[in-house]
Amino acid sequence: TIGIAALWLVPRLSRFLAEHPEVDVRISANNRLVDIEREGIDLALRYVLPEARPAGSHYLFGEEIFPLGTPDVLGELATRPPRADDFARLTLLNYDDPNPDLWLDWAMWLKKLDAADVQPKAILHFNHYDQLIAAAAAGQGVALGRSVLVADLLAGGRLLPLASPYRH
Repeated sequence: TIGIAALWLVPRLSRFLAEHPEVDVRISANNRLVDIEREGIDLALRYVLPEARPAGSHYLFGEEIFPLGTPDVLGELATRPPRADDFARLTLLNYDDPNPDLWLDWAMWLKKLDAADVQPKAILHFNHYDQLIAAAAAGQGVALGRSVLVADLLAGGRLLPLASPYRH
């Protein structure tokens, strides 16, 4: 996906190229499932459920999904579980996935957090996951983070998880 390319692959390219300078790398990121042989692709990174993995593929990583934001946006919500009324002051950053994933859906998270009936301050919609995370890192709201893709931002303290008992 574009998000994996931007947030996971690109940050690791310099190390790979230092170890393999003879390899010509061309990244073509998109969110569609490509036909590797027909399109002349040597290697593809795919985000699929375990049962949908293609034959001969190698498992790279799993992930957890959880709400996150900057320290300024979250404030005390980084240290205490949220109450339903907390969401009325938050802008939610929503990923409009063409292949909906239940765990990337704010409705499911708000229901789990007993805030299903609360109207957030605002909702911003993004059709690319890397843009959603860039908006979260810029302090524009709270996003649903994929652990592997936001690990560097969490490690650097730019983003923090919402103090919630729910993670997937």
